[in-house]
Amino acid sequence: MKYIWIFLLFLFATTIQAKPTIFEGTFLYQKNEKFCIGIIENNLLDEVECWKDTISDDKGNFKVNIDLEDEKILVFKSSHGKFKFYAKPSDSVFISILNIWNIKFTGASSFENNWMIAHKFHQLTTSFPNPFDSWMDEKQRAQIDFEENMGQLEKIKDQVSKYFYSYAKTEILGMKYRVWCKIHADLVQIKRDFEMISYMENEIKTFLNEPIIDDISSYNYHYSMIYCDKFIPVNPSFNQYSIADIWQKVPNDTTKQVLQHFKNFPNLYKSIQYLAANGLINNAKDSTELFFAKRYVTYLSDLFPKQGTNKVLDDSYFNMARTILLTKAKDFKVLDSHKDTFNMVELIDQKTLLVFYTLNQRENFDSLQNSINSFVKMIKHPEEFKIVAVYVSDSLETWLQHIATLKNKENCYFLCENQKETIKKDYYVKTLPYCMMVEKDLKISKKSAYFYGIFTDVILTGRN
Repeated sequence: MKYIWIFLLFLFATTIQAKPTIFEGTFLYQKNEKFCIGIIENNLLDEVECWKDTISDDKGNFKVNIDLEDEKILVFKSSHGKFKFYAKPSDSVFISILNIWNIKFTGASSFENNWMIAHKFHQLTTSFPNPFDSWMDEKQRAQIDFEENMGQLEKIKDQVSKYFYSYAKTEILGMKYRVWCKIHADLVQIKRDFEMISYMENEIKTFLNEPIIDDISSYNYHYSMIYCDKFIPVNPSFNQYSIADIWQKVPNDTTKQVLQHFKNFPNLYKSIQYLAANGLINNAKDSTELFFAKRYVTYLSDLFPKQGTNKVLDDSYFNMARTILLTKAKDFKVLDSHKDTFNMVELIDQKTLLVFYTLNQRENFDSLQNSINSFVKMIKHPEEFKIVAVYVSDSLETWLQHIATLKNKENCYFLCENQKETIKKDYYVKTLPYCMMVEKDLKISKKSAYFYGIFTDVILTGRN
């Protein structure tokens, strides 16, 4: 009986020992990739003795069984190069391979192998790094950073407000978005590796529907739009005309120029809006940001070949980049034609276009209203709003004489003398006219404020 037990124990031990070590994994981008697993045959010559030569399937997956008698430092060799890894008998090791710089182990011995990677033990030799590997490495690093940052954010989710959580998530997403879109832009620019271009487009589209808070100034997300405007949905109902055709058809009507331009290039408009919302156009933090901000200003200027219009548009960005960061208009004190004093909020009972105006404008307020009404008629679904002119003038008496002949003087107001420094300080107004769309409580309607700001600058400043 004793010998039977010894025999059974020996048989059991032999069975355990005979269980092969399983190496399973995926090449994240390559398919039908040839590789081998083996050992270093000669440390001086760095030669590999391949124990298993095989190839991944058409999805990049592979599975290899090797009989190990004891622990080993093995070598994985593919077209990217070679790396070392650790394995024990009867292990089940899973290897996720992007390229020689991005390898992740899970399953048995994952702690040891990921530790080796972190301390750069794994790399022996690499093939000459090609652009593809560099791009994929950059993409994967951005993904890893995204996952780590989101993990850290989830840990503090219960300690912060929903607003802050949404803002932070937007920033984290934007950091990944920015890197991925730049890779796509680089690929498109050099016009090579079309399979990679298609791959990156599909990858980018997978997270385009992430919830983004529009009224939060998220630097990273908005900045990434510079690279990724092609992925912003375009309204197919817009009529498509070339800028040259528009200038030829209506060379003297700047209103139609501005409106039709943004109908033709809604993506460009969105990108400029994001730039303005973050102050990138007039207040770039470094030369790189300034370069990309100015790139869009230059692009727009090329499409509008009239020099005067270029300057007006450029100035409008300068002002609106600051205004759009505000949430509410100031409740200025103003005088009416009877010299009665009001808070500006008392004048607004519906959506209102506030126009800060001067007596130096060639076009008076009646003409302004006619221009705006003509402009609104061109919009497919116009908003209903009234117009209030707030004059920034040095002389109340001169202003009273000026508005005496106006038909719409009931909507004209004079900014009280002690409020003038406030408007300069809070709105950074360097040149007037200057406008913004506001709600009843003076909350700025940002979606339309920027557009009507451009309109006012082009129509009024452009005609002076």
